[in-house]
Amino acid sequence: VVLVNIFGGIMRCDYVALGIIKALENNSKFLPIIARIKGFKQEEAQNLLKQSKFPIKLVEDLDEAASLSIKLSKV
Repeated sequence: VVLVNIFGGIMRCDYVALGIIKALENNSKFLPIIARIKGFKQEEAQNLLKQSKFPIKLVEDLDEAASLSIKLSKV
């Protein structure tokens, strides 16, 4: 499981989302990805991740992200 927790105070969240998508496009290995993205351009970032072809689970809360990560790592 990969847990991405971004708080974009300085870095634009949409740039981070594009980086995640690019990394996934260049990787043949599948791992469940959970992303919590907050901050500048967060809506754009969330839309980019939702529209990507990758099954990225977006969550709003860090506790929820951690719990889901633990749950998915045990599967």
